[in-house]
Amino acid sequence: MSLHDLQLAVVDLETSSLDPSTGNILQVAVVGCDTDGRETSTWCTDVRPRWWPFTSVGPTEVHGITRRRLRTAPNLREALEGLVQRIDGRVFVAHNAEFDLGYVQHHAARLGIPLPDVPVISTLSLSRHVNRETGLSHRLADVCAR
Repeated sequence: MSLHDLQLAVVDLETSSLDPSTGNILQVAVVGCDTDGRETSTWCTDVRPRWWPFTSVGPTEVHGITRRRLRTAPNLREALEGLVQRIDGRVFVAHNAEFDLGYVQHHAARLGIPLPDVPVISTLSLSRHVNRETGLSHRLADVCAR
């Protein structure tokens, strides 16, 4: 298999906290693309937390997701099963992939949902490796601007 044969699943989560053991996944988005950057698919879903409406949605000012918005969203099992379909056979790519994948692994294990064994690329780690200049920001917006 060559690099040109690879398919990527660019993943982003919105969560209620930084700790997967106490936080919830509130939104999952996946953009499928090839290694030339051509988009092949898009998928995004809000996720209704387990104890809705009593659970915290965390920093709404950061992610913009309100408790009311999640009222009719799919539950976590449905969202994770949708995510599994979209990452299987692809390279899992995320900015700070360790965070996103950690959340997914924690909640998938809790629900007994098997995850495919996929290669992982963290654009945050890549940025830190490629741009070693002191004081250089590795925020996603800044990396995209570079």
